Amino acid sequence: MQKWLEKMQKVCPLDDDSRGYLLGRGARSSDIERLGLFTWDSDLMDSECPDPVFESKYGEKGCHFDGMIAIPCYSPSGLSLIH
Repeated sequence: MQKWLEKMQKVCPLDDDSRGYLLGRGARSSDIERLGLFTWDSDLMDSECPDPVFESKYGEKGCHFDGMIAIPCYSPSGLSLIH
Protein backbone atom coordinates (compact mmCIF):
# COMPACT_ATOMS: atom_id res chain seq x y z
CA MET A 1 0.00 0.00 0.00
CA GLN A 2 2.84 2.37 0.85
CA LYS A 3 4.37 2.00 -2.63
CA TRP A 4 0.98 2.65 -4.23
CA LEU A 5 0.52 5.83 -2.19
CA GLU A 6 4.05 6.97 -3.06
CA LYS A 7 3.25 6.42 -6.74
CA MET A 8 0.05 8.47 -6.35
CA GLN A 9 2.12 11.30 -4.89
CA LYS A 10 4.54 11.18 -7.84
CA VAL A 11 1.91 11.17 -10.61
CA CYS A 12 -0.41 13.78 -9.10
CA PRO A 13 0.83 17.36 -9.13
CA LEU A 14 -0.52 20.09 -6.90
CA ASP A 15 -3.03 21.86 -9.14
CA ASP A 16 -3.12 25.64 -9.49
CA ASP A 17 -6.30 26.09 -7.43
CA SER A 18 -4.84 24.09 -4.51
CA ARG A 19 -1.51 25.93 -4.72
CA GLY A 20 -3.34 29.27 -4.71
CA TYR A 21 -5.42 28.17 -1.73
CA LEU A 22 -2.32 27.22 0.25
CA LEU A 23 -0.35 30.33 -0.69
CA GLY A 24 -3.35 32.50 0.19
CA ARG A 25 -3.33 31.05 3.68
CA GLY A 26 0.33 31.75 4.31
CA ALA A 27 2.07 28.61 3.11
CA ARG A 28 5.41 29.18 1.43
CA SER A 29 6.25 27.51 -1.88
CA SER A 30 9.31 25.95 -0.28
CA ASP A 31 7.18 24.35 2.44
CA ILE A 32 4.66 23.05 -0.09
CA GLU A 33 7.46 21.37 -2.02
CA ARG A 34 9.24 20.07 1.10
CA LEU A 35 6.05 18.49 2.42
CA GLY A 36 5.23 16.88 -0.92
CA LEU A 37 1.66 18.20 -1.05
CA PHE A 38 -0.38 17.15 -4.07
CA THR A 39 -3.93 17.17 -5.37
CA TRP A 40 -5.47 13.69 -5.33
CA ASP A 41 -6.58 12.57 -8.80
CA SER A 42 -7.52 8.91 -9.10
CA ASP A 43 -7.80 9.19 -12.89
CA LEU A 44 -4.01 9.61 -13.13
CA MET A 45 -3.29 6.27 -11.48
CA ASP A 46 -2.84 3.35 -13.86
CA SER A 47 -2.88 0.65 -11.19
CA GLU A 48 -5.56 -0.53 -8.81
CA CYS A 49 -5.22 0.07 -5.09
CA PRO A 50 -3.78 -3.04 -3.39
CA ASP A 51 -5.91 -2.58 -0.26
CA PRO A 52 -9.55 -3.66 -0.59
CA VAL A 53 -10.44 -2.02 2.75
CA PHE A 54 -9.13 1.36 1.52
CA GLU A 55 -11.19 1.02 -1.68
CA SER A 56 -14.31 -0.02 0.22
CA LYS A 57 -14.04 3.12 2.37
CA TYR A 58 -12.78 5.66 -0.17
CA GLY A 59 -13.85 4.34 -3.57
CA GLU A 60 -11.89 2.97 -6.50
CA LYS A 61 -8.31 4.30 -6.30
CA GLY A 62 -9.49 6.69 -3.56
CA CYS A 63 -11.84 8.59 -5.90
CA HIS A 64 -13.64 10.13 -2.89
CA PHE A 65 -10.48 12.22 -2.38
CA ASP A 66 -10.40 13.58 -5.95
CA GLY A 67 -9.68 17.30 -5.97
CA MET A 68 -8.55 17.36 -2.33
CA ILE A 69 -5.11 18.41 -1.14
CA ALA A 70 -3.23 15.35 0.07
CA ILE A 71 -0.65 15.69 2.82
CA PRO A 72 1.74 12.75 3.14
CA CYS A 73 2.42 11.82 6.77
CA TYR A 74 5.72 10.26 7.77
CA SER A 75 7.18 8.99 11.02
CA PRO A 76 10.45 10.46 12.31
CA SER A 77 12.23 7.48 10.70
CA GLY A 78 10.75 8.36 7.30
CA LEU A 79 8.13 5.63 7.03
CA SER A 80 4.65 6.43 5.76
CA LEU A 81 2.08 6.53 8.55
CA ILE A 82 -0.68 5.39 6.17
CA HIS A 83 -0.61 1.67 5.50
